[in-house]
Amino acid sequence: MKTAETSRLRRHIVTAGILLAALAGGTLTANPAAAAPSPDLISPPAIPGVPDVGQPGEGAGRQLEPTIDPHGNPVWPTHTTPRRGWTHVIAVADGARIRTRPVSGTVIGLIARDTQFAVSCKSRARDGYIWGYAIHKGRLGWVRDDLWDIVYYTAPGAPAPRPIPWC
Repeated sequence: MKTAETSRLRRHIVTAGILLAALAGGTLTANPAAAAPSPDLISPPAIPGVPDVGQPGEGAGRQLEPTIDPHGNPVWPTHTTPRRGWTHVIAVADGARIRTRPVSGTVIGLIARDTQFAVSCKSRARDGYIWGYAIHKGRLGWVRDDLWDIVYYTAPGAPAPRPIPWC
Protein backbone atom coordinates (compact mmCIF):
# COMPACT_ATOMS: atom_id res chain seq x y z
CA MET A 1 0.00 0.00 0.00
CA LYS A 2 1.06 3.51 -0.76
CA THR A 3 1.44 5.96 1.97
CA ALA A 4 0.36 9.59 1.61
CA GLU A 5 3.99 10.66 1.61
CA THR A 6 4.90 8.29 -1.27
CA SER A 7 1.95 9.55 -3.36
CA ARG A 8 2.91 13.16 -2.77
CA LEU A 9 6.54 12.44 -3.70
CA ARG A 10 5.48 10.75 -6.96
CA ARG A 11 3.25 13.75 -7.88
CA HIS A 12 6.21 16.09 -7.32
CA ILE A 13 8.48 13.90 -9.44
CA VAL A 14 5.92 13.79 -12.28
CA THR A 15 5.39 17.56 -12.07
CA ALA A 16 9.17 18.14 -12.10
CA GLY A 17 9.49 15.85 -15.12
CA ILE A 18 6.79 17.74 -17.04
CA LEU A 19 8.45 21.07 -16.24
CA LEU A 20 11.89 19.80 -17.31
CA ALA A 21 10.44 18.44 -20.57
CA ALA A 22 8.78 21.80 -21.26
CA LEU A 23 12.04 23.64 -20.55
CA ALA A 24 14.01 21.30 -22.81
CA GLY A 25 11.38 21.54 -25.58
CA GLY A 26 11.41 25.33 -25.54
CA THR A 27 7.72 25.64 -24.61
CA LEU A 28 8.58 27.00 -21.18
CA THR A 29 11.33 29.35 -20.12
CA ALA A 30 13.09 29.64 -16.77
CA ASN A 31 13.06 33.43 -17.12
CA PRO A 32 9.57 34.78 -16.24
CA ALA A 33 10.27 38.05 -18.08
CA ALA A 34 11.04 36.14 -21.26
CA ALA A 35 7.87 34.08 -20.85
CA ALA A 36 5.63 37.15 -21.03
CA PRO A 37 4.75 37.86 -24.65
CA SER A 38 5.76 41.21 -26.00
CA PRO A 39 2.80 43.56 -26.53
CA ASP A 40 4.01 43.94 -30.13
CA LEU A 41 3.50 40.20 -30.73
CA ILE A 42 -0.06 40.02 -29.46
CA SER A 43 -2.34 40.61 -32.43
CA PRO A 44 -5.96 39.65 -32.66
CA PRO A 45 -6.73 37.52 -35.70
CA ALA A 46 -8.77 38.96 -38.55
CA ILE A 47 -12.45 38.14 -38.10
CA PRO A 48 -14.62 37.34 -41.14
CA GLY A 49 -17.23 40.02 -41.72
CA VAL A 50 -15.36 42.60 -39.63
CA PRO A 51 -12.86 45.02 -41.24
CA ASP A 52 -9.29 44.14 -40.21
CA VAL A 53 -8.49 47.61 -38.86
CA GLY A 54 -6.52 48.55 -35.77
CA GLN A 55 -6.18 51.31 -33.22
CA PRO A 56 -3.55 54.08 -33.35
CA GLY A 57 -0.18 52.78 -32.19
CA GLU A 58 -0.91 49.14 -32.99
CA GLY A 59 2.03 47.62 -34.83
CA ALA A 60 4.15 50.73 -34.25
CA GLY A 61 7.81 50.30 -33.48
CA ARG A 62 10.34 47.74 -34.52
CA GLN A 63 9.19 44.63 -36.36
CA LEU A 64 10.13 41.71 -34.10
CA GLU A 65 9.34 38.81 -36.42
CA PRO A 66 9.76 38.37 -40.17
CA THR A 67 6.96 38.53 -42.70
CA ILE A 68 6.34 35.29 -44.57
CA ASP A 69 6.43 36.01 -48.30
CA PRO A 70 4.23 34.21 -50.88
CA HIS A 71 6.90 31.51 -51.30
CA GLY A 72 7.07 30.77 -47.56
CA ASN A 73 10.37 32.62 -47.02
CA PRO A 74 10.90 34.94 -44.04
CA VAL A 75 11.65 38.56 -45.00
CA TRP A 76 12.54 41.54 -42.83
CA PRO A 77 11.62 45.20 -43.42
CA THR A 78 13.68 47.13 -45.91
CA HIS A 79 13.91 50.74 -46.94
CA THR A 80 13.12 50.02 -50.54
CA THR A 81 10.19 51.09 -52.64
CA PRO A 82 7.95 48.74 -54.61
CA ARG A 83 9.73 46.93 -57.38
CA ARG A 84 8.65 46.98 -60.97
CA GLY A 85 5.51 44.95 -61.51
CA TRP A 86 3.77 45.90 -58.26
CA THR A 87 0.29 47.44 -58.54
CA HIS A 88 -0.51 50.75 -56.84
CA VAL A 89 -3.48 50.54 -54.49
CA ILE A 90 -5.16 52.91 -52.04
CA ALA A 91 -6.43 52.15 -48.55
CA VAL A 92 -10.22 52.49 -48.26
CA ALA A 93 -10.36 52.05 -44.46
CA ASP A 94 -8.57 53.99 -41.77
CA GLY A 95 -6.13 51.79 -39.85
CA ALA A 96 -5.93 48.85 -42.29
CA ARG A 97 -3.65 46.31 -40.65
CA ILE A 98 -0.54 45.03 -42.44
CA ARG A 99 0.40 41.62 -41.02
CA THR A 100 3.34 39.21 -41.14
CA ARG A 101 1.02 36.55 -42.61
CA PRO A 102 -2.66 36.46 -43.59
CA VAL A 103 -5.39 36.18 -40.94
CA SER A 104 -3.42 35.67 -37.72
CA GLY A 105 -0.01 37.20 -38.40
CA THR A 106 1.44 39.85 -36.12
CA VAL A 107 0.32 43.38 -36.96
CA ILE A 108 3.41 45.29 -38.13
CA GLY A 109 1.73 48.54 -39.05
CA LEU A 110 -1.45 50.40 -39.89
CA ILE A 111 -2.30 52.09 -43.16
CA ALA A 112 -4.37 55.28 -43.05
CA ARG A 113 -7.35 55.81 -45.36
CA ASP A 114 -6.41 57.28 -48.77
CA THR A 115 -2.76 56.21 -48.38
CA GLN A 116 -1.22 54.69 -51.47
CA PHE A 117 0.91 51.56 -51.23
CA ALA A 118 1.66 48.66 -53.56
CA VAL A 119 0.56 45.04 -53.89
CA SER A 120 2.58 42.34 -55.67
CA CYS A 121 0.17 39.41 -55.71
CA LYS A 122 -2.92 38.06 -53.97
CA SER A 123 -3.77 34.83 -52.22
CA ARG A 124 -6.95 33.33 -50.74
CA ALA A 125 -6.56 32.60 -47.02
CA ARG A 126 -8.32 30.23 -44.66
CA ASP A 127 -10.72 32.99 -43.54
CA GLY A 128 -12.21 33.09 -47.05
CA TYR A 129 -10.79 36.52 -47.88
CA ILE A 130 -8.22 37.40 -50.49
CA TRP A 131 -5.07 38.95 -49.03
CA GLY A 132 -2.57 41.07 -50.95
CA TYR A 133 1.18 40.82 -50.40
CA ALA A 134 1.98 44.50 -49.96
CA ILE A 135 4.72 47.00 -49.24
CA HIS A 136 4.04 50.07 -47.11
CA LYS A 137 6.73 52.33 -45.67
CA GLY A 138 9.39 49.70 -46.33
CA ARG A 139 7.47 46.93 -44.54
CA LEU A 140 6.39 43.91 -46.49
CA GLY A 141 3.23 42.22 -45.28
CA TRP A 142 -0.30 41.06 -45.99
CA VAL A 143 -3.40 43.30 -46.20
CA ARG A 144 -6.93 42.02 -46.64
CA ASP A 145 -8.35 43.01 -50.04
CA ASP A 146 -11.56 44.56 -48.73
CA LEU A 147 -9.36 47.33 -47.27
CA TRP A 148 -7.81 48.55 -50.54
CA ASP A 149 -8.72 49.34 -54.16
CA ILE A 150 -6.57 49.48 -57.26
CA VAL A 151 -5.52 53.01 -58.24
CA TYR A 152 -6.70 54.07 -61.70
CA TYR A 153 -4.80 57.05 -63.03
CA THR A 154 -7.03 59.21 -65.26
CA ALA A 155 -4.51 61.60 -66.77
CA PRO A 156 -4.30 61.49 -70.58
CA GLY A 157 -1.90 58.74 -71.59
CA ALA A 158 -1.75 57.24 -68.10
CA PRO A 159 -1.07 53.50 -68.16
CA ALA A 160 -3.77 51.04 -67.27
CA PRO A 161 -3.23 49.42 -63.89
CA ARG A 162 -1.62 46.01 -63.82
CA PRO A 163 -4.06 43.28 -62.78
CA ILE A 164 -2.88 41.74 -59.52
CA PRO A 165 -1.83 38.14 -60.18
CA TRP A 166 -2.37 35.21 -57.83
CA CYS A 167 0.67 34.33 -55.73
